Parts: sequence; structure tokens; C-alpha cells
Amino acid sequence: MYQAGEIESHLRAGSPWHVFLVGDVGSTMDEVRRLASECPDADFLVAVAETQHAGLGRHVRTWVSTADGVWMTALLRPHVPARNAPWFTLAAAVAVAEALHEKGFSVGIKWPNDVLATDEAHWRRKLCGIRCEMRLDGTDIDWVGLGIGINVNHESFSGDLASKAASLRQLGDGECLSRASVAAAVLDKVEECCAIIERDGFAPVRRRWMGLALGLGEMATVRDDGAADLPGETTGIVRGLDGDGHLLLELPGQSDLHAVYAGDLVFEV
Repeated sequence: MYQAGEIESHLRAGSPWHVFLVGDVGSTMDEVRRLASECPDADFLVAVAETQHAGLGRHVRTWVSTADGVWMTALLRPHVPARNAPWFTLAAAVAVAEALHEKGFSVGIKWPNDVLATDEAHWRRKLCGIRCEMRLDGTDIDWVGLGIGINVNHESFSGDLASKAASLRQLGDGECLSRASVAAAVLDKVEECCAIIERDGFAPVRRRWMGLALGLGEMATVRDDGAADLPGETTGIVRGLDGDGHLLLELPGQSDLHAVYAGDLVFEV
């Protein structure tokens, strides 16, 4: 179990994060909604669970949240217009990927914000999922909640997950990792990316995202999952992100790149 002050001890000196250990909960996103009201002056707070029994990923998919992983929702109060809130979902993926890379793990990002393993044995298996929620204050952001789930010490996965998911333990030498150290490394990077966006806009984070992106130049299909801009699914060559974080696809017979606002990216086998 997490110990009091354990995550804080791994954060950078002077870190602004207020860490709340919440034990076994439905979801850390629910906890952050409550904390946002109770701590209206806190710009950086995070709810970290030992386990979750109702955690959700993108598109309201259930996320298995045992005591082997890092399950947390980070709350930010960035000073940017509400229209720029999607930048923080992409920034969270950069934060996770860079934190794990600096710990020696081979990882990359699948648009928009899945962090996947890139070692040969676990090629493109999912390590981390990210879900974003926000609350508005007029045309500005009141807060952004970044739900981050990372598979850390899982020894194995069952069923369909056996070929789709991976853990840091599997990528490493098989030894247990400090979940507190992993959580703190990610939080430091989230803070850094937030500061960059507020100071310099999205462009620097976009460049970092592109440097970690998987599938650039590959043929892939985006399945809409209800996205209004796609007629069922669209297949093309992945060309990166535009300035707003939308996926750019090169479609057959079209000179202009097609911007995709939402959906699931599936690489050609």
C-alpha cells in the first residue's frame, strides 16, 4: 500500500502538487470532482487510489484497477480558454511517455493519448490509458481532470488483455517497481507540460508528442465510435497532428490532409 508522504518524497523540490491518497474507490475522477469543490484555491491536486472498482477509460470503457497499478486523477486549473482544453489530454500522454522513457522503458504514443510498449516482446501493447474531463467557468476553464491509469506491477494479464496489455514489470527485469516513484515522475511531467502550454501555447508540446508518436507514415484506420466527422471509419496514412491536436490523415486521391477530431486509431497489421 502507499504510505503517507511516499509520493511527495519522489516529487521535485518545491512541487505544487497536493496529494490525496483515497484507498479503494469507485474512481479517482469522482474523488477529484469532490476535491475540486473542497479545495477551490488548489491549482494542482491529485487523487491516488490503491484500487478502483468503477474506473473508466476513453469512451466509458471499464479499466481493470488492481493494486498492481497507478490509478490517479490529476486536477489542474490552467489559465487558458476552454477551447484549448483538449491540449491537456495530449500533454498528459507526453508526460506519461516521457516519464517512463526517462525510467528506461521503451514506449510511444498512439493518437490521441494511449501509451504503448515498443519493445519487441510487447510491441504496441497498452501500458497506460488517459481520460480527460473538464469543468467550465464561462468561456474559461475552471479545472481539467486527467485520469491516468498505468499498468505497473502486473505479472500477467488474462483473456483478451493477454495480447493487448503490458505492464512496466513485464517490460523490465520482472522486479516490482515503486508505484509512488512512477506516479511522482508523471506528475512532475504533467506540471511541466501545463506550464509550457500556459507560457508558450501548444506548439512545444505538439513537437514532443510528434517525437513520441507511433505510426507516422503508416496506413491506419480511424473508427468513429460516434465521432461526427467520420462516416463509420476512414483509412489513410498517418501524417501527425495539426496545431489544435487533431490527427492528420492522408486519404487516397486527396491533396489536402484530413483532420480527425475523435475516434479510435487502428494500425494496419
